[in-house]
Parts: sequence; C-alpha cells; structure tokens
Amino acid sequence: MTPLQQIAMGLVVIVLTAPVGDVDLLLDPVGWLLVLTGVVRLRTTAPRDLPRAGLLGLTVVLAALASVVLAIPELVRDAGPAELWPLVIWQPLACAALCAVLGGLAPADSPWSGRLRWLTYTFCVVAALPLAVLAEAESAFGAIAFVGVVAVLVLIVVLFVVHRAPWVHRPAMSSPVELPGPA
Repeated sequence: MTPLQQIAMGLVVIVLTAPVGDVDLLLDPVGWLLVLTGVVRLRTTAPRDLPRAGLLGLTVVLAALASVVLAIPELVRDAGPAELWPLVIWQPLACAALCAVLGGLAPADSPWSGRLRWLTYTFCVVAALPLAVLAEAESAFGAIAFVGVVAVLVLIVVLFVVHRAPWVHRPAMSSPVELPGPA
C-alpha cells in the first residue's frame, strides 16, 4: 500500500460511520492514525522534500487529538455547532494542508497542480465558513458539513488516482545486475 493509499483509507475511516447507540465503531482517531502514518511514510518516499511538511504534520496531529475528544459521546452530546467548531476545524485544515503539499509536489505544468490548489481553497472555505454563519444561523452547519464531506470524498478519489504518479514517490530501485566474470 502506498502512502497516499494509506492516507486515503484513513480518510475513508473518518468519513464513514458505523453507529451503535452513541458510539461510532469506525473511530475517527484510528483513521487519523492511518493518515498520520501515511504522511510520515510520504515524507520518506517522496522524490524531494515535501513543501509545507511541518504544517501538514501539525494539522494532522491536531486533527487526530481533536478526534479523540469528539469520539467521547459524553463530551459532545449536548454541544452545539459553535462549541464543536474549534475541534472540527482541524479536519478540513489537515485536508487543505495535504492538498497544498501534494500540489507543491506536482509539476507546475501538471493538471494536478491546479486541481489540488482548488481543493486546498475548498477545504479552507469549509474551515472558515462556519465563522461567518455562527452568529447568523446554526442551521447552515448541515450544508457546510455536506460540502466538507463531498470535498473529502473528492480528495479520497484524487489520492487513489495519483498514488503512483512519479512526482509523489521515488522510483523503485532496480536490483543490481550481475556481470559475468571469472569464477
């Protein structure tokens, strides 16, 4: 499994839910752990240094920590969107950072560079939009959450599509060729 496939599978665990009562059997912290280990692997397999790697690592760690709090039903059961926003903001910010890093790895003339830039902007809007509607209408949070989920699903597809792109990973080392010589 490539690092991007591992990150994508972590995002799948995060997006999907398997609720049993108040508990989600597909715990988001497990998904973020997959994402975090995929990011660490990506740092070691990328053909060059990751642009904004520190920002990516920080946002993924903060998203993972926030997901631990959000996974405890007693802590979030009675919380409204305004109280949860400081915790849930880290998911779109981590996705924005991932898109920015991948966009920075993509060649400038590649169509993926522009596509990943737009995905970065989309995740930034998803993260910031709740601020604009906090005072106005809490009912808008459902629409914002929907846009966020669609953006994550698009990101998952993108990760699976580009996981073998030459600008994402180092080429495999070929085995040394043995030259015939005196025995």
